[in-house]
Amino acid sequence: MPLSTPPRKKAEAFYPVFSGDAMWEIDSNLQILSFLYAVLAGGIFSVFYDVLKSVRLSFKCSAITVFFQDIFYFAVVAVAAFCFLLSQSGGEIRLYIIFGFILGFIILRLTFSRILVPVLSGVLKFILKIFRTVDKGFWKIIAALEGFFGKIFKKTASFLKNSKNRVKKLLKRPKGLLYTKQE
Repeated sequence: MPLSTPPRKKAEAFYPVFSGDAMWEIDSNLQILSFLYAVLAGGIFSVFYDVLKSVRLSFKCSAITVFFQDIFYFAVVAVAAFCFLLSQSGGEIRLYIIFGFILGFIILRLTFSRILVPVLSGVLKFILKIFRTVDKGFWKIIAALEGFFGKIFKKTASFLKNSKNRVKKLLKRPKGLLYTKQE
């Protein structure tokens, strides 16, 4: 009976689950859990899209802005989906995970989004309205603060300038010897 086990191939030791034909040996419980996580991730993608849609409804966006928002959305979702696939299936594209993304997105778009988009766009419009009304008074406050701090700055600058002159006078060398009288 040998005391040590024979050495395994490096690939099999490093990738024990996903090497060769072992991909069919993934536990069905892990597949179900991955599917449920994919449904949740699809819901998160839907909420992210709803936030962008609310921004579009609250602010007047041009076609170019919408185009770049869509590119931004798809780039973020693509990276997130890729990272999800890496973590759940070792980077292999699984049909049940893609189906989970789509199912989660559709479920939230048909239910929660009908409430979220109007509420979020209303909140954004309200915040924008507050900023527009505060903006008028805001500049008056800034002008008053500028006058107040301007006076303080001028007084501080004149004090420092006078202090500089006083220090210069103190540091000047006297013309005669210090301890003897000149006659």
